[in-house]
Amino acid sequence: RLLKLWREARLLRTPVADILAARSAGNYVEFMLADGRKPLMRSALSALEGDLAPLGFVRTHRSWLVNAARVTELRPQKSGDYAVMLGALEAPLSRRFPEALVRLRKG
Repeated sequence: RLLKLWREARLLRTPVADILAARSAGNYVEFMLADGRKPLMRSALSALEGDLAPLGFVRTHRSWLVNAARVTELRPQKSGDYAVMLGALEAPLSRRFPEALVRLRKG
């Protein structure tokens, strides 16, 4: 399945499996792709969450969505939060999102 990412006047089509995570960047969402690219899309993260959730993305922080299929490790932090490892990429998992922790632990 392909996701269409609009960047200014350009359209980038990328397989959903190649998207590691998405994070809020002001009025934009920054996508972290497996090949290292980080395209921006003008949108609120909350607006994309509903579209990405059925594709396996989980809200782990107020400003992060991660692709559950790409999670390689969960690292507990002293604060009670977790670090979600997606290969070399580290995303936060806030203790305020306990349902995300349950889902990611299940695989």
